[in-house]
Amino acid sequence: MRGFSLIESIICISLLLLAVLLIMNLVPASWVAVNQAEQRLFAGNLAQSLLEEQRGIAFENLAPATLPPVTRTGATFNPQIEVIPVPGYDRLKTVRVRVTWDSRAVHHEELREVVLCRAPR
Repeated sequence: MRGFSLIESIICISLLLLAVLLIMNLVPASWVAVNQAEQRLFAGNLAQSLLEEQRGIAFENLAPATLPPVTRTGATFNPQIEVIPVPGYDRLKTVRVRVTWDSRAVHHEELREVVLCRAPR
């Protein structure tokens, strides 16, 4: 006998369809993971950028701020700047930039922080 029987062909097609379905189930999960990674990367870059801006401000002018929301990659990012004096050191301040956002009913947060020193005159 030469060739494939009908049963062999059906089994082969079924296995191929099963493999394709299993692979297709991974695609939506990978899209979600890529989207979450893009959001975390954007939030981190936003926080770092705002922190660098704070480093360029005169020490006396550093002040807390809640900045306007930024919408990107399907999420709204809420940046906030905190300026905290270091206890016992009047020449040091901690600047903390916090970016929060909600994605798929989960609250996320990215934080960047630096301690700045007033340069002597």
